[in-house]
Amino acid sequence: SPVRSPGEAAPIVVRAVRFGITPALRDLPARNGPLNVRPPFSLDTATEREKRIEATSPHALAGVVPSIDPVVQFTLPSAQAMPAPMLSFEGISSQDNIRIFPNGIVPPDTNGDIGPNHYVQAVNVQFQVFDRHGTPVTSARRISTLFTGIGGPCATFDHGDPIVLYDPMADRWLISQFYIAKYPDPPYAQCVAVSRTSDPTGPYNAYEFPMPNLKLNEYPHFGVWPNAYYMADNQLLGYYPESAGAFAFDRYKLLMGDRDASYIYFDLHSIDRTLYGGLPADLDGALPPPPGAPGYFAYYSANEFADKGGDALRLFEFHADFATPSNSRFIERPDSPLPVAPFDPVRRDVFRIVDQPPPGTQLDAFQGRLMHRLQYRNSGAYESLVVNHTVTVSRRTFQAGVRYYELRRPLPGGVFSVHEQATFAPDRDHRWMGSAAIDAVGNLAVGYSVSSATTFPSIRYAGRLATDPPGGLFQGEVSLIEGSGVQLNRSGSWGDYTAMSVDPVDDCTFWYTNEYYTAASSAAHPKGWVTRVGAFKFPTCTTPPTGIVRGRVTTSSDAPVANAIVVTRNGFVRTTDGSGAYSMVVPPGTHAMTAWATSLSATAPRDVIVSNGGTTTVDFVLSASSRRP
Repeated sequence: SPVRSPGEAAPIVVRAVRFGITPALRDLPARNGPLNVRPPFSLDTATEREKRIEATSPHALAGVVPSIDPVVQFTLPSAQAMPAPMLSFEGISSQDNIRIFPNGIVPPDTNGDIGPNHYVQAVNVQFQVFDRHGTPVTSARRISTLFTGIGGPCATFDHGDPIVLYDPMADRWLISQFYIAKYPDPPYAQCVAVSRTSDPTGPYNAYEFPMPNLKLNEYPHFGVWPNAYYMADNQLLGYYPESAGAFAFDRYKLLMGDRDASYIYFDLHSIDRTLYGGLPADLDGALPPPPGAPGYFAYYSANEFADKGGDALRLFEFHADFATPSNSRFIERPDSPLPVAPFDPVRRDVFRIVDQPPPGTQLDAFQGRLMHRLQYRNSGAYESLVVNHTVTVSRRTFQAGVRYYELRRPLPGGVFSVHEQATFAPDRDHRWMGSAAIDAVGNLAVGYSVSSATTFPSIRYAGRLATDPPGGLFQGEVSLIEGSGVQLNRSGSWGDYTAMSVDPVDDCTFWYTNEYYTAASSAAHPKGWVTRVGAFKFPTCTTPPTGIVRGRVTTSSDAPVANAIVVTRNGFVRTTDGSGAYSMVVPPGTHAMTAWATSLSATAPRDVIVSNGGTTTVDFVLSASSRRP
C-alpha cells in the first residue's frame, strides 16, 4: 500500500448487492401505474431538500468584497456565424411524468447522449430512446425498468438524479439513478445499468450498489474513462452536507456482466470538507487518454466562500487499482488550485433570482457547482478539460451569466493552464444551466437556458472556432427553441443540469438537450415543462481518421467464446457476441491487444497495426484458467 500523506483518504471497496441481466428493453411492457414513492421522501419536495443542502453548505460569505468579472463578453459579434440547428425535436415532457405522478416533478434534470444509431434522453424518473432523426424508438419509460428482475429498490423505486452516457470506447450505454426512499435515513444506493450491446433498446447488466456509509449520494454524476466509470457526488448526513465522495466503478466487470463488480470509494471529508459540486472527466473523441492515465475530477473554489485557492478550479487525480484496491489514491494535482479570472458566484443559499415574464415565478440560478459535463479530449499534443458554471454578472440588478473554461495540459508531461475562458452575457437576459464541449478540431459550444422579465425561458447555444481570438463566443448565438410559457410552480427549481454531447460518428456534431415551457404546457400544469433535443455542426470541423479491428474469440477446440473481453492497452474494449465475434473502431496506429473471459486465460498482448480507413482481422484463442490479467 502507498504511504499516504496526512489527511489523505484511504480507499473503501464495495461490491454490488444485486445483479441481473434485464430482458431486452424493447420486449418489456411500459409501467404506467402510480410512481412508487415511500414517505417521508417525496419527489415533489425534492427541491426543498436541495435548498436545505445549499443553505447549510460549508461555504458561506466570508465578508470579502465580491469579485469583479474581467472576462465578461457583453456584446454579440456584428456578423453572427453560429450554425443553425440541423435537427430539432421534442423530448420527454412533464406530461409523461404526470401520467405516473399527477403532482408533477420539478426539476427535470434533463440530460442525454448520442451514440452511433440512437439518442437516449433522461429526465428525473424516466428515459426514452430516439433514433438519430428524433423519431421515438421507445415510449418514455421509468428508469427502474432497466432493473427488471434483479429485485430490491432499483427495480421498484424511481428517485431521479439520472445520468445517461454513451461509452464510445466500448460502444455501450450507461444509465444510472440513485435510491433514497427513506431520506433522511439510510440506506442509500446507486442503481447502475450498462447495455450488453450497442442497442440501447436491448438487454442490460443491472446492478444495485449500496453506499459505503450513512451518507446520502446526492447529485451523482458519472464520467467514462478507460479503466473505470468514475462518479462524483455531494454527501449528506441527514440534512447536512458532509463534503463529497469519489467513486470508481470497475468498467470491465460492468461491461462483462460480472456479478462480482465493485467500486472503489474515497470519502473526501478528510481531504477538504468544502469540496462540493464536482465532476469526473468524461471522454470524447477518437484518441483516449494516455495508457494508465488517472481519472480527473474538478471542483471550483471562490474567495467569497473563503475557499482554498480563491477563484480557481481544483483538479484531482483518481488512481484506481482494481487488482490491488489498497494501492488506489485520490490526490490533488500539483498544479491545483488553478487560478481563473475572478468571478462572483453569489452566495449558495440565495434562491429564486432569475426572472420570468409575468405571471412566472422567479427561478433558481443553481450557481453552487460545476455544470455537467467535465468533458475530456486528447488532441495528441495536449489534453483538454472543458466545463462551465453560473456566475453573477451584476449584483445591482441580479443577472446570471455562463462562465466557461477550456484547460489544456501538454502531453506527455506538463501542467494544466487556462487556455480559454469567458463569461457570456451579451445582453440583459439571464443565461444559466449551461453545458459545454469542444469538437474534434477544438471548436467550442455552450448550450444554456435564457430568461428575463421580457424573455420566456428558452434554449439557446453559442460558440467559438478554435481559430477565434481568446475571450469569447465570437461565432454568436442561436436559438434552439424559444419558449412561450413560464413555470408557475413556486419552488423556483430549474434544471438541475443539461447536456452537450459530441457525436461519436463524426466527432463534429454537437447534440444538446434542455427544458423550456410553451404557453400550452404552462397552462396545462404549473410544472408543465417540456424538453428539446437539437444538433448542429461547425462547417470547419473534420472527422479524425479511424480504422477497424475485427475477429473472433474461440477456445483451442474452435468453440466460440461469447461475452469475452477484447481490449486494447489504451482502453478500447468490446464484448463478443454469441458467435465469438467482435468489431471495434480505433484510431490508426499500433495497438497492443489482448482477450480474456471468465474461467479462460488471457492471451499475451499482441501488437496490431491499424491503417486509416482499413480493416484488420485479429482472432484470439483462449485456454482454461481462472483470472483476468
